Formats: sequence, structure tokens, C-alpha cells
Amino acid sequence: MPNEALVKVGAETLGSLADLDLVARREDQRRDNPSIMRIRRGTPSDIAFLAQMLVEAVNWDPQRQPLPGEEILERRETAHYLVGWGRAGDTAVIAEDDGGAPMGAAWFRFFPATEPAYGFIDETIPELAMGVVARFRGVGVGGRLLEALEVEAKCLGVGALSLSVERGNARAVHLYRRHGFEVVCDAGGSHVMRLNLSPGAANGR
Repeated sequence: MPNEALVKVGAETLGSLADLDLVARREDQRRDNPSIMRIRRGTPSDIAFLAQMLVEAVNWDPQRQPLPGEEILERRETAHYLVGWGRAGDTAVIAEDDGGAPMGAAWFRFFPATEPAYGFIDETIPELAMGVVARFRGVGVGGRLLEALEVEAKCLGVGALSLSVERGNARAVHLYRRHGFEVVCDAGGSHVMRLNLSPGAANGR
């Protein structure tokens, strides 16, 4: 079972999603004030929270029956966004409130053509994934994460970022478009989008 380690991490930490409700009163005081947010670089020790955010990202639609976290972390199509996290090129940013409570995360990694992810364009373009704790959605966390990850990508000399987003996720599509991502193709029920980071470059394949 190649994803056993990730599933173990996920199983140990999925309960933390429920634990977030234990600080609900403090979060209610903060959720309408994104200026208190701080963004830091992710480290390999953040794998547990990244796993939580991967589950949140997959289960974005409250009208659908959520997939069990263990299933998401076992499926190759989703698990390979995190399996073996910490390899060369893996980059993450974490949003926290002023008390250190995590609010969301965004990350990217490179994929080989032999194991493409949903938003794969080519091996030189890393794919972005992002998740925001449900209580903090709609207050600017996603935008701040995208801005921070874009800075990290430029510092590493990355020329473009890609992602996959379901067409029905209108809020996310709008967010990505606002930050410069453009649709390059559709795959199933999702857009594959690209953001060029090199000056003068045109989005597209």
C-alpha cells in the first residue's frame, strides 16, 4: 500500500478538523478581520495540516456527500499531491491567525509526465493545490495564500503555475481568474488553468 504513510498521517489528524470547533469563539472574533493573518513558509512538519486541507479542497461542495478523508488520502489521483512531501521543488505556504491557529494552506509540486496530476500541463510547470478551513472561507485567506505562493514560485525561478478546478466551483474559478490564471483546456468537469509568472509570457499551452 504505497500511500500507507500518508493515510496514517491523515487518520491521525482528520480529527483535528473537529478540534477546530473547540476554538470557535476565538475564530468568530477573528474571521471578519483578515488583517490579523500572517503567512509563513511551510515545512515538512506541516504534512498533517496539508492533508487536512487536501480533504477540505476535495470536499468543497456542501451540497455533495463528502468523501471520507481516508478514501481521499488513499486514492492515487489525490494522494500524490502529498505522498513523499518534502521532495525537491515541493513548496507550501500556511496562513495562521495571530494566535497561531492554521487558517489554510497552498502548495505546489512538480509531476512527471508518467504520473500527471489533474492540472498537469508539462513537467516544467508545478501544479498548485489549496485548501482553506471552512470557518475562514470568504474573508480573503485564499487570495493571500495565492499571493504568497506566487512570490515563492518567482524566488525559485518557476515560470508558471497550473491548477485544476471544477467548473461548478464558481467562487474558486473567480478567485483564480482575479489572480491572473486563465483556462487552457477543460478536462471532464474541470478547468485546467495556468498562471504565467515570466514577464511578457502569454498564458496557454
